[in-house]
Amino acid sequence: MDRITLELAIHLITTAEHRAFQIGLPVNIAIVDECGDLIAFHRMDNAVLVGIDIAPNKAWTSVTMQMPTAELARLAQPGGDAYGVNTTNNGKVVILGGGIPLKAGNQIVGGIGVSGGTSAQDLQVAHTAVQAFYQIVGRTGSVVSYAQPPFAFYRKNELDYMSLTLAKHLLAASVHKAVLMGLRCDIAIADEGGNMVAFYRMDQARAGDIEVSQNKAWSSVALKMPTSVIAQMAQPGGDAYGINTTNNGRVVILGGGIPLRSRNKVIGGVGVSGGTSAQDAEVADAAVQAFHYLASHAT
Repeated sequence: MDRITLELAIHLITTAEHRAFQIGLPVNIAIVDECGDLIAFHRMDNAVLVGIDIAPNKAWTSVTMQMPTAELARLAQPGGDAYGVNTTNNGKVVILGGGIPLKAGNQIVGGIGVSGGTSAQDLQVAHTAVQAFYQIVGRTGSVVSYAQPPFAFYRKNELDYMSLTLAKHLLAASVHKAVLMGLRCDIAIADEGGNMVAFYRMDQARAGDIEVSQNKAWSSVALKMPTSVIAQMAQPGGDAYGINTTNNGRVVILGGGIPLRSRNKVIGGVGVSGGTSAQDAEVADAAVQAFHYLASHAT
């Protein structure tokens, strides 16, 4: 095994989720590749929002420092060889337990980061996924088929907020559409506050689109309109000209971000990046249509 596929990443995250559920701990879980770039992310319902950044950074730290973050924490104590390392890289280095590199032989092929509990609890959840990884190393064939969640009927009030279960269904719809179109996309689902709930980077999708997809989802929620509409308004002379230079450049004026509404309220958004603006919008719309289908069958 020389790389972690999206299929494997979802499998590992799901394994970690099961352990977190068993101990009653909602957490954020991230899987990164050998370069530390995000492959997949899930935020369990009621997990702390601060973990949205911490979990991927734990995974990134474990890969780039080539050691578990719990070990790095010991080295980063006053007088230790790595004291002060957490102040480097714009604060991206995390010295809290819960980040573990994933190795195939002597080669680091990725990492996992968990955030939501104490360092010991996060480490416990992460270890469950690591154990699942080493059971798989050396096997051939696919682990899962994009972990399509089983179809579920929702109550109408369950569609008034962006749960992780709902986010998984919407991601599956967009991934399926991207595959049909021959695209490799980064796809993000955000909640009503624009905070990331789930993210998938399809195999061979560009790492440079990770942040773009997430910011498209955020932009669609923050401005309560598709990013393709924002793009039209942001043209020279338009009412929103220059808006993409605000919010530290987070506002995206490329198609592919669409808000999700339930009973006239924005409950979240989807962001897609990897193709043209029109293609990204089509892939994002697949999630919107899936949401409408679930809403039409809600009881």
